[in-house]
Amino acid sequence: MDLKAWEVLYDEHIKLNGLGKLKKKLLNVMIKKAHAELDFVITGDRFKLTEIEIEESKLQALLDNSGTGMTINQTLIHLSKWIGHWLNDKQLMTQEYFDLIKEFEKYNKPNSTEKKEKKHG
Repeated sequence: MDLKAWEVLYDEHIKLNGLGKLKKKLLNVMIKKAHAELDFVITGDRFKLTEIEIEESKLQALLDNSGTGMTINQTLIHLSKWIGHWLNDKQLMTQEYFDLIKEFEKYNKPNSTEKKEKKHG
């Protein structure tokens, strides 16, 4: 019963938020790793073992810092500064976190474009 409830919740989350950039990156690295593993099994080419290790390293790097170079806590620090008060990771709901990330990205996109235009203009 718990697994079914989780699947329903997760499916709803994906419908609302889609697959994030990190999930897409993770899936692409996993696919490349799987292809290298299959190629090794089929051909016996030991170079494929090196490719597998490279993809494993990429995968680990993405998992270690969510692919952004920041941990969730570091992201919360930046979001806290942006909104002007401390965000407690124990009290913040997952959906609130994703909503804040989306709004932060929307807020910073026009600013990034304006900054680039000012530098080049």
